[in-house]
Amino acid sequence: MQGFIGTGLATLLTLSPGVDLLHQGAVTYLNRVGSSWFWGPNQAEPQAQETVQQYLDRLKAAGIDPAEQGLWFQANWRVLAQHQGDRPLSAASLTKVATSLAALETWDPNHQFITEIWADGPIAQGTLQGNLIVRGGGDPMFVWEEAIALGNALQQLGINRVTGDLVIEGRFEMNFLPDPEDPNPPGPALGGTLLRQGINGAAWSPLLTRVHGTMPPGTPKPQVVIAGTVRPALDALPSASPNQLPNATATPGTTTPVAGRRLLIRHRSLPLLSLLKQMNLYSNNFMAETLARQMGGGVKVAQQLRSLTGLSETELRSLNGSGLGQGNAFSPRAITAIGIALERRLQVLGIPEGVAALLPMAGRDRGTIARRKMPTGSAVKTGSLFNVSALSGFLPTRDRGLVWFSIQNRSTKVNSLRAEQDKLLTDLQTQWGGPPQPVVIPPPIEPFLGDPSRNEPIQT
Repeated sequence: MQGFIGTGLATLLTLSPGVDLLHQGAVTYLNRVGSSWFWGPNQAEPQAQETVQQYLDRLKAAGIDPAEQGLWFQANWRVLAQHQGDRPLSAASLTKVATSLAALETWDPNHQFITEIWADGPIAQGTLQGNLIVRGGGDPMFVWEEAIALGNALQQLGINRVTGDLVIEGRFEMNFLPDPEDPNPPGPALGGTLLRQGINGAAWSPLLTRVHGTMPPGTPKPQVVIAGTVRPALDALPSASPNQLPNATATPGTTTPVAGRRLLIRHRSLPLLSLLKQMNLYSNNFMAETLARQMGGGVKVAQQLRSLTGLSETELRSLNGSGLGQGNAFSPRAITAIGIALERRLQVLGIPEGVAALLPMAGRDRGTIARRKMPTGSAVKTGSLFNVSALSGFLPTRDRGLVWFSIQNRSTKVNSLRAEQDKLLTDLQTQWGGPPQPVVIPPPIEPFLGDPSRNEPIQT
């Protein structure tokens, strides 16, 4: 059993009593009776239910109304404990779990979003005599490191100076801007303005210099000067299938030649699985909204998830992909069902770590759980608004295997709510026992931002 987290949840599923039902019999059960698999018999365990009641009593003693709280705990398809489990409540950033599932139903886990760099003039003696055109492709994590690597790629093509403008076509955004919460977001040229700075080391701020210092030793400092301005495109390049990986055939991901223009570089984002991990680890609203927008928006994502899980609109309603605002409402059992469906989807896709590949894990990751005190090996997503604190994921136990749960609290006393959530998980793991063997967790794998191999020079 040693190292079950590192070798994937499948090990725990086969070695803990009954838990193998999740990925074996449960699939057959789901096919036979539909979405009722997600919660099965509704008879709670008396001892677990009493532990939940003690938790609610502590909240009440702290001036937090139990009527505004919702909880759901389940192992396999059996409900272990719950409180208002079918009541729709604000889920805050637990919405990102739903966005993650929808993304993996939409794209391959290795999918990469493409940003194309074009030129509309000749290159001679280190100078592009014309405009440099950036065609955005929905990359939700194009950050300073990516700009630095792109600048170096341009110089490798012999471009040190551009006599014309930096032209932005479509949506090209950098550094998680504009902020989804900004009531007056800047115009579409912001991403281009940041890129212009990033590819020209002479224009770097102290922050950019520090970012460059974190990149692999020997990473060149690009010096690409744009003589003109940053502006949106006046005409559009012909569009192929958006957000598809380029391949050797004629259509998906290929680019139609344009008279007077040539494609210089095809920049690939990090793979989708890595993007989702970063989104969930830091609860990044910009990334969630960028992905949801490309899937048709939060309302369409919710429709997709209701179809997948069989849940009603009463229990699953989403207006955006991030959980910002009070408009997204999920019942605790709906969030739990989405987490289980995400685990199942990842297993089908051949990701043995399951949701542990996407969610922060206690004892391994920092991010939004850096100061939390939940049991080691728990993989969770946090959610916070000024009056909401939420937590969902799985708790590893000896007697019940993986216990899937959602805790959705409403109160402005969010620090107290977080502490009580951690205590509740600890109390329940004490009750059911910790994993049979110590959890051995491998170190987190950090994404390689600014990887030069993701800039593909195009010979046209």
